[in-house]
Amino acid sequence: MYKTKPCFRCVMPSDASLNVLALNASLKHEAEISNTGELATLVLEEMRALAPTNVEVVRLSDAVLPVGLGFREASEDDWPGLVSKIKLADVVLFCTPIWWGGR
Repeated sequence: MYKTKPCFRCVMPSDASLNVLALNASLKHEAEISNTGELATLVLEEMRALAPTNVEVVRLSDAVLPVGLGFREASEDDWPGLVSKIKLADVVLFCTPIWWGGR
């Protein structure tokens, strides 16, 4: 039987809040409800209860992310902005859907 672990408020070295970036990799677009988004919301709520956080959720299916090996594959490529957000984040959540037990 699974036992829940005790939760306690995080003691941060300063009053600064954590910058949390959640990357939702669901294939569903913004208007649709996704299981991945629901789970990410639950995790983020738990994080907010333990420490002050600034949260941003990016649904990757709504971003312009062309496939390729370069940093900027198209003129309206969202990768450079996304990379900047990742670098500024203290915590990055990779929220991936699971099908058939695999990523």
